[in-house]
Amino acid sequence: MNEPVNPVENKGYFLVVPPQKQFAYIDWAAFAKTLLRRWWILLLGGLLCGGLGFYHGYYVAKTLYRATVVVAVDNAGVPDGFAIPGQLSGIASLAGINLPRMGQSRRQEYIATLSSRSLIGTYITQKNLIPILRPEDYEATQRGERARPLTLGETVDYFKDQVLTVTEDRPTGLLNIHLDWYDRELAPIWISEFITLANERIRETTISEARASLDFLRAQSARETVEAVRQSIARIMETKLNETMMANVSTNFPFRVIDPPEVPYRGIWPPRLLEVVGGFLVGAFLFGLFVTFFHRHQVFKRDWVHPKA
Repeated sequence: MNEPVNPVENKGYFLVVPPQKQFAYIDWAAFAKTLLRRWWILLLGGLLCGGLGFYHGYYVAKTLYRATVVVAVDNAGVPDGFAIPGQLSGIASLAGINLPRMGQSRRQEYIATLSSRSLIGTYITQKNLIPILRPEDYEATQRGERARPLTLGETVDYFKDQVLTVTEDRPTGLLNIHLDWYDRELAPIWISEFITLANERIRETTISEARASLDFLRAQSARETVEAVRQSIARIMETKLNETMMANVSTNFPFRVIDPPEVPYRGIWPPRLLEVVGGFLVGAFLFGLFVTFFHRHQVFKRDWVHPKA
């Protein structure tokens, strides 16, 4: 039987205290079970995004090919350790004659010529490459739809930044010249023609400067009375004659091809396997987030703390 409650014994004030929230946390076990139970959704997302990566890599993105040539730089200039008399160098400067400084070769000058805007602009103009390198901008310029007409300078910048790459192998001193383009047949042709043009320009400049230097040195030697200076002039003349001989005889001066370019059989861009695998992983991850969101009450939990009486 129910015992009667004495109302006198239950008199007083009562305050109902709700439980206090302490912190929220992730139930990793529930998270793993949620994903494992719905593994097919993750697989579907991975296949879907992997398929998109496959479609983009094989059917949308244009394949970029790279032609590579390895060249050696034939050095020319005053022999190392040989000092040109200061008086002679000063007179040559006043006469507009370029005589190398002590121990200075022209190797770095030749290498810099390969990446010069002047040489690149000449090659683009000779081969009429502006419509090929920048077809969309060229057509927009022809239709008058481009706010600023396409210029040779813009095309030179594009060729220098996106197409041509020149690197030097310090241990061997060889140059690796890369040319990247979307036509696998054109890439090796362009790089061969470009090196030929560089050799022709440097040879013409070398011969012209050497002849001017020789004329000046002959005249200076005839007027010089100091024997030491006459011997220095003779050594410089010998060097200039060697430069002229190399430039006249060798068509591969100063860039001598060691490993000629070949037609590339595989592109360097896009990375198709990376797009497929990366697309699969990204798709699985995104669909995993989708599953987690719809089952967040099972994954994200809270601990409640009840205050003691």
